[in-house]
Amino acid sequence: SMSSYKLAGLYSSLAIDLRNAPKPKGLSGDDMATYSQIIGQQAQPLDELAAELHLSNIERAWSGDFNEWIDKSFEQLQKLQPQRFNKNEVVVSYGDAIR
Repeated sequence: SMSSYKLAGLYSSLAIDLRNAPKPKGLSGDDMATYSQIIGQQAQPLDELAAELHLSNIERAWSGDFNEWIDKSFEQLQKLQPQRFNKNEVVVSYGDAIR
């Protein structure tokens, strides 16, 4: 649904904004690495919530529902989880070769 799609978009935006927030000045290289790691850990649950909302949206297609919001959620999952949702399927038709 539109609400699931938009809510997932908010979670994704929050995760991106958190990762892109200005870094504190004066940190050593090690401290900056630790800071970045902590920020990444804080943003990860937001990414997961966004993916869960998009996934719940596309699961509606299995019950016969399909609309632009389900399609848009699928497009976002291709970006959020490309290893799972950005695969190219190869269709082979054996009947065409038999004559």
